[in-house]
Amino acid sequence: MKALFYSPAKQDIYLDEVPVPSLEDNEILVEMSYVGICGSDVVAWKGGFDRIAGPVILGHEGVGTIVNLNGHEDTGFKVGDRIVLEPLDNCGECDPCKQGYYNVCDHFKIHGIDRPGLFAEYVNTRMDRIHKISEDISLERCATCEPVSVAVHMVRRAEVMYGDTVMISGAGPIGLLVGLIAKRSGASKIVITDMNSYKLNLAEELGMIPVDIRKEGYLNEIIEKLGGKKADKAFELVGVEDALNTCLKAVKVRGTLLTAGMFKSIPSVEIGQAILKEVNIVGSRVYTYDDYEKAIQLLGDRTFPIEKLISAVVPFDRMIEDGMRPLREGKDLVKVLVKIR
Repeated sequence: MKALFYSPAKQDIYLDEVPVPSLEDNEILVEMSYVGICGSDVVAWKGGFDRIAGPVILGHEGVGTIVNLNGHEDTGFKVGDRIVLEPLDNCGECDPCKQGYYNVCDHFKIHGIDRPGLFAEYVNTRMDRIHKISEDISLERCATCEPVSVAVHMVRRAEVMYGDTVMISGAGPIGLLVGLIAKRSGASKIVITDMNSYKLNLAEELGMIPVDIRKEGYLNEIIEKLGGKKADKAFELVGVEDALNTCLKAVKVRGTLLTAGMFKSIPSVEIGQAILKEVNIVGSRVYTYDDYEKAIQLLGDRTFPIEKLISAVVPFDRMIEDGMRPLREGKDLVKVLVKIR
């Protein structure tokens, strides 16, 4: 089968032919249909994950069809079912796992970094990490289920409620999805910041209020566009020190700041802002089973405008030239899907 690899030794990505994977007792075999390119796939290509020890198949956002149940016929699934894959591995033994928080497992692993990923014609995955999808939802929409689940989890962690004002740092796929889901949760105003005009224009088209951080005095503009008051909820999603401190300044007394951007180095934080305003700071890591189910529900609603975020669909054999490289070069793209078969 064909698969896309990243090699730390070569510091490059390449397509190669490899055998169809064998199955462990708790695994099934899935024929992949579409896989989304995540920013972390580009980060991996740049050598951003030290824990990738050898060549690994990239990818963790995907939809496909069951082709081998491997003895799990009594689970309610059948060969031919269309499913989305929740690409997480957890140990089941650590304290977080025993408390039901498998998304923050002490021995957390994910497809595409710690084990073979989804940019392959066939994938072996855990039976308890799949979700059936309706024939009424297109495969392209379902291919976005993983990032939608990330955003669902963030909005739940921040406890966005009816009437809340929201500030989002970063108009990438996750920031735009957080805005859309916050809006559905009743947020009254959603201000989103970035320095990319294409993404800011898309955010405005989706009903958010854009602020270009290349302008001087953008913090005042954020507050002005929130109605002259600071935000009830702020989301830092880019992993940039200045963005984190802007969120701390823009959030109100006893407001909530959710931070999920991955920083390249330890940031210098204006922690006095959090202390003096008693800001609630929360983290967010991937998702849970329930978040995936909520994401599937959203994608089944044709009024949820996920197609606006899908910038391109590219064939598997052209995914490096037409997908990965343009994203690495910072082209005006949000979500790129790869059509595997």
